[in-house]
Amino acid sequence: MSQLTTSDPNRLTRNTFTFVAGTTGATGNHTVFTVTGCVFVKKITAYTTTDLVPDVAGATIALGIVANNAGLIDATVAASIDATKLWNRSTSAAADAAHRTDFAYLYDFSLISNILYNIAVQAIASGVIQFIVEWYPLSTDGNLVATTPA
Repeated sequence: MSQLTTSDPNRLTRNTFTFVAGTTGATGNHTVFTVTGCVFVKKITAYTTTDLVPDVAGATIALGIVANNAGLIDATVAASIDATKLWNRSTSAAADAAHRTDFAYLYDFSLISNILYNIAVQAIASGVIQFIVEWYPLSTDGNLVATTPA
């Protein structure tokens, strides 16, 4: 977990999740970034460093916000998300490169809600995804911080 200033006012915040069936890989919502105030998200990238392996076949994962836990990336079969690939949409989990049209919802939006991922159907036993957000504050109290994986 780190926050780097890329250029004023842009910020780059990273959070790495290692999936374990009983904690970070359990079914349900898991907060990746906590947002206070209002921020503008320029870009979200989800880079898989280790294959996602479901505890039992059928596990899915989605990326979203509190009001819509699949609002950024629809539910994706976890086993289709491979190492050294970008997870950017449910229909093409194994991308080597991403273009703006590949994941329109991951670019240029205002946000006042936490960013989270949702695991459904079955737990995810192992795998690693690094989430990276380029953002800047819109309100005086606007902030986006990495949440400790749990």
